[in-house]
Amino acid sequence: MGVPAHTKHGRPVTTLAFRVRGPQSSAVTAQLNRWLATVVPEAIDTESQDHAYHHEVRIEAWKVGPLLRMRLADGRGFEQTLREDLGVALRVARRGGASTFSFECPSSDDAERAEQFLHETLRSAASRQGEQSRSRQSEQLQQQRFNFSDSASRPAQPKKRAQQQEEQKKAAARRDGPVILPEAATLRELASLFGVPALRLRRVLDQLDMASDNSALLSMDVAELVAAEVGVETARPERRGELTTEEEREATSEYKDHPPRAPVVAVMGHVDHGKTTLLDALRSSSVAAAEAGGITQHVGAFVVDLPESGRSITVLDTPGHAAFAAMRERGAQVTDVAVVVVAADDGVMPQTEEVLNTTYRAGIPIVVAINKCDKPGADPAAVREELATRYNVALEGHPAFGGGGDVQHVEISALKRTGLRELEEAVMLQAEIMELRGDPDEVGHGVVIESRVKKGRGTVCTTVVTKGSLTKGDYVVIGSEYGRVKLLRRPGGGAMGEERGGRQGAEIKRAGPSEPVEVYGLDAVPEAGETLMVVGSERRAREVARERQFASSQGAARAMVSEAARRSRAENEEREMLLRARRRQMDADFEAQGFYNPRYRAKLIALKLEEEAGDETRARAAEAEARSRAFADGVIEGELECVPVIVKADVAGTNEALVDMLNTLSSRSPLPIKVLRAEVGVISDGDVREAAGQGAAVVGFNVGTSGKAVERLAEREGVLVLRSRVIYELIHQVGEHVAGLLPGRKKIVKAGDAEVAALFEVKGKRGEAGTKILGVRVADGKLLSAGHVRVLRDGEVVHEGAVTTLRRGDKAIKEAVKGSECGLVLQGFSDAQVGDTLECMEMSVIKTKVVQAQDGSLSFQQ
Repeated sequence: MGVPAHTKHGRPVTTLAFRVRGPQSSAVTAQLNRWLATVVPEAIDTESQDHAYHHEVRIEAWKVGPLLRMRLADGRGFEQTLREDLGVALRVARRGGASTFSFECPSSDDAERAEQFLHETLRSAASRQGEQSRSRQSEQLQQQRFNFSDSASRPAQPKKRAQQQEEQKKAAARRDGPVILPEAATLRELASLFGVPALRLRRVLDQLDMASDNSALLSMDVAELVAAEVGVETARPERRGELTTEEEREATSEYKDHPPRAPVVAVMGHVDHGKTTLLDALRSSSVAAAEAGGITQHVGAFVVDLPESGRSITVLDTPGHAAFAAMRERGAQVTDVAVVVVAADDGVMPQTEEVLNTTYRAGIPIVVAINKCDKPGADPAAVREELATRYNVALEGHPAFGGGGDVQHVEISALKRTGLRELEEAVMLQAEIMELRGDPDEVGHGVVIESRVKKGRGTVCTTVVTKGSLTKGDYVVIGSEYGRVKLLRRPGGGAMGEERGGRQGAEIKRAGPSEPVEVYGLDAVPEAGETLMVVGSERRAREVARERQFASSQGAARAMVSEAARRSRAENEEREMLLRARRRQMDADFEAQGFYNPRYRAKLIALKLEEEAGDETRARAAEAEARSRAFADGVIEGELECVPVIVKADVAGTNEALVDMLNTLSSRSPLPIKVLRAEVGVISDGDVREAAGQGAAVVGFNVGTSGKAVERLAEREGVLVLRSRVIYELIHQVGEHVAGLLPGRKKIVKAGDAEVAALFEVKGKRGEAGTKILGVRVADGKLLSAGHVRVLRDGEVVHEGAVTTLRRGDKAIKEAVKGSECGLVLQGFSDAQVGDTLECMEMSVIKTKVVQAQDGSLSFQQ
């Protein structure tokens, strides 16, 4: 509904009333109105200074739909996008005098369509203004009101409209229903899909200021807008790659007809609280003894058969160390029930608290296993009290919850294998309450728990099937990678799936819901935590992978631009704050100097700031030039700029954890650590050659080299290779490497004392002075030929200087030890007396040491 134009103080008023009834809150509307109060005068004043119009802008509601999302994805901020559209309308309004732009969407269902009409309205208004003369346009706009509803359409010439309709009829004849939009497509692909000439689509993109060549990928939002411009009905595809929640599946009528599936149980807790020992007890194995350093450093997945119930469960063994927080988060993604292991003699520890928070955020039910109840000093009652009162865990039967808690708790001893039956019953009871079911005939989906490169086999992904089934020969997409399943095997469940006989490690042809499986067949190593999706053909797999790669690159670019803009705003705000403070200080200083005229002081301040800005610019330029010259050597003013490293790990999860720990160490190091590259796989000759070229070290976790030749190459090129099977030992090695590169702290210390026992004088040549030799006896420590000597007489220093000569007989020596006698000559000193005391000082360099705190963190001390 239009709002009539009027005048205010004798000036015409342009009212822009964009009324879109959408679900946005009033807070957003108020924020936009506040922003427009500054934008509108700027949009008009920059166009013309000789028109004095009062412009009233009102926005009653606004909804960011596909149109604005698309334009934002094109690299424009929301304010810039809105500024451009409003600028068009305001310029048309200004040239025509008093006018009203009013827009109203009749229903919330048409909110997204309303935004598109608004955009078309502004563009058509601008194009009409360019086609007609300025004077005639002014007369028309003074009498015309733009009033658009949901039935409004874009004006077009009759002949052109007929051509468009004919093309649309031909395209519609080739289509059956709306066109399903791809995630990304080129201009030629869209033209073929829409049945519209590519030239016409290019013109539409040019009109939208989105010029593109034929090979560039266009996002789904851009394709949707282009389709609307050419009159093609479209629809977005179903998000088959996104996993639905159990609640959503339970809401369907078919869910209860699906067969039951095994629960996925994650065993979580603090390090050394007995998680892996508990798993060994459940499956009668001894993985804990095989773990390097006695700690779990990978996420293990395996199936445990329960003899009491005759059923099986899928178990995830997660690391407990703080370094593996990301691994625990990934384990929670596919978990139905979490068994939280708490040691009865330790109680709740930092990683225990983190696990409680993770399961709470993810909505995962837990079963508390109080372990090590057989140890002296164990107090299960104190653990229950701490969990209930301090961490608000609703334990069954606890008085804090009136005896009505729903979290089961069991006292066990994993080492003695007591209480395991009760723990199994608690887990299965929780699973029965949840009514876990799955349809093995659905399209397969899964989540990658770990991925690695196995010698002779290629890429191996440990995956838990979350929906449907995964079959040998299926085409799969994992993240932005794709391939065909060549082999399926049950994980061994140990450190990265060693075979242990029985069901573990056996080759299978099909894996159903909740089953863990090792997938062979991908060319590249996907990231842990990525979703796996089965597709119908290699072509479809390639298309989906390309779409995901495009979406990932677009998201990364937007994130980078957003972060750069945020940093720029923060720097500008800080600079403005400092500048205001500097102005105030300079103003006070000039006033104190007798400059009482404010205008004159302002001129002086401006000149002074301009001079300082020039000095700062020149200094920055000189510094940048010096840095650029020294960058190739990695040295600035004689000091290393950073410590470059190349990271290789056995699996994607530990690779991620290692990089995180290196970044943490870098934040505490006087010399930053720069990770040049982090990959999964053995250390190759290419890694060594790159490290030699970059002056870097190679850091390998639980990996070897591709052969003896690589080790010989590293020795020949002088490349340091650090390797360990325990991640904390490896980080400590890196810390020692960094400490060895630091210059250290210089300190002057006393090396020894001596007493002058005799004096000798050697006559010089004709015309030259003789040399006085001091015969001394070393009383303590040692005298050094490179030392610095102080001469004391009656407790006072009478001379300080370097040693010119230190000899024993006719032989020059580097040092004289306690009890020995020698002769020395001091530089510039010939007034020595028998009985003088000599103190020899030396320069000592104290190297930086790596110190480990109780929590395992490293720090550098000198």
